[in-house]
Amino acid sequence: MVARGSVHGVSALLDLGADLSWKNRRGDSVVCMAVQKNNIEMVKFLLREGADINGEVADDRTALYEAIRTGNRPIVELLLQKGVSISEKTGSYAEALHAAAACGDAAIVELILQWGAQINGHAADNRTALYEAIRAGNRTIVELLLRKGASTDAKAGPHHTALHAAVALNRVHIVESLLLSGSNINEQYESIGTALHMASRSGDEAMVKVLLRYGADLSLVNYRDENDLNALDIALFEWHQKVALLLVERGAAVTTTDLDRAATLDWVHVVRLMLSKSTFTLTHADASPLCQALMEARDADDAEVERIMVENWVWPTH
Repeated sequence: MVARGSVHGVSALLDLGADLSWKNRRGDSVVCMAVQKNNIEMVKFLLREGADINGEVADDRTALYEAIRTGNRPIVELLLQKGVSISEKTGSYAEALHAAAACGDAAIVELILQWGAQINGHAADNRTALYEAIRAGNRTIVELLLRKGASTDAKAGPHHTALHAAVALNRVHIVESLLLSGSNINEQYESIGTALHMASRSGDEAMVKVLLRYGADLSLVNYRDENDLNALDIALFEWHQKVALLLVERGAAVTTTDLDRAATLDWVHVVRLMLSKSTFTLTHADASPLCQALMEARDADDAEVERIMVENWVWPTH
């Protein structure tokens, strides 16, 4: 009767002794079923009759979760007024605010915040409301949470900060929002490094462009990496030619090792740009990466790379 939406029918069943704690085969409570049907009058009736608003349900699909999931703000507000818990697990989320942030209804997020939800509360796995919004790719909710005081420095799920999370999840527009709100663009995280290191490693040219536009430091090395790699080194080692070209264009310092790597990969355009940006002096021909690159170019019969490198070497005069 609840699923059919008949308040009169449910009332008659209760008069005959029906149990308000009954659940269907999925484990949904009667209140949950009414919420799933967006039937606010049925919800009101069941609550007046004493249905448990915080009763245990299967998979933590509480009445509040169902209202958030379906985007039904009036029912969310009703449940809040009737004392529903906002700090309990809500569906697969740690709290109601996390569920609302993931589901993407700004009005419901604001409403839950008005009722006292902790904006920086997090689960054991560090999944904050901000992280859930980033994961969902919802820039509107991200910016709302930032305006309300969400921390960008706290761990975000498996990531060091919200910025690291946004880069890892390829949320370019959200990265911009985080940077405009004051996120530290050069924050280092263990072997992951900075946001720019992450974008270089994944070969995400659009992300690299955004990070450079907002002032990412090209010179920083991943200090937990035993090889001390900077963004250009990483792009070269991961074979991301477009990213390497972009980094050199934007002023990344080029070493002979970088040039050697680019020549080995037969990246003529990158080699040409590197040589136009830097002057290399060959002091020990038998050990120089430049010499090695030249030999590899000759072995590959790559006349273009060979010509460019020979023309741009500066040979010592003594």
